[in-house]
Amino acid sequence: MTKWVKSMKYALFLFALGFLTAGLAPRPALAATSNASFAVTVTVQAGCQVSAPATAFGIYTTAGANSTSAASVACTLPTPYNVSYSAGRTTGQPHAVFVQTAGAESVAPGASADTITATVTY
Repeated sequence: MTKWVKSMKYALFLFALGFLTAGLAPRPALAATSNASFAVTVTVQAGCQVSAPATAFGIYTTAGANSTSAASVACTLPTPYNVSYSAGRTTGQPHAVFVQTAGAESVAPGASADTITATVTY
């Protein structure tokens, strides 16, 4: 091989090596962003949910029977609300609200059950 051919091969090698290293060199990343704003609306309606556990009075005696129970109320804030209770089978007595029975009632022996309704007004 002649000196000229060797020098051309060497020059071609250096050119290829330079081209390769230029392709591998780190470059700044090109990124673009675009954004838009939009309005969001929602209408929140007032609402409430009420729950109350079953309540057992235990044994009724002539002195009456007491038990405690609590109605749980969850409303959308700041919805004002009131809770009222039905009287059950014994109309107009306050024991339905306080979950108590009065003593000395004329009650037949055996198991007895009633239903009290908790009403939430909002």
